[in-house]
Amino acid sequence: MNKEFVKKCEAIFEFKNVKEINKERLQEYENLTGMKVSPEHLYILKNYEEVMINEGYGFVSKELSPFANEEGYEIVVEFIGLNEKYDLIRTYEMYKEQLPCGIYPIAEMDGGNYICISKKGDIYIWLHECIEQDGLFLANTSIEKFIFSIEKMPEENTNI
Repeated sequence: MNKEFVKKCEAIFEFKNVKEINKERLQEYENLTGMKVSPEHLYILKNYEEVMINEGYGFVSKELSPFANEEGYEIVVEFIGLNEKYDLIRTYEMYKEQLPCGIYPIAEMDGGNYICISKKGDIYIWLHECIEQDGLFLANTSIEKFIFSIEKMPEENTNI
């Protein structure tokens, strides 16, 4: 694992919560999505399940959603895990009728919105009540780049 990625995760998550990944559940998720989970996503699943992103941190996506603040910041609350009742598979099952094809939720935002991954590995903001662009706004082109885009927001930008 890239040391800079590990350091970035340590900086943005509230704490580390190391858990063993349920291999059957991981395989079920990979079969469902038709994608192999990237090493970076696997690292987050193993080390930060049910851990919130530090308060005051946000990201500026490639395509701004209507919920971005005037400086362009958006907030991700936490990544969805594989070991709990409310996990990646159940979250997808709950929203699959609403989600655009080939898009899978991986993290929660405020207001019932999600950070999703596409089959190509692109990361999107999905606004479940937005008709524009299927509610999809490109956040970044990989989970690694997305994590690196999360930063401490300037003090005046923390109220989104």
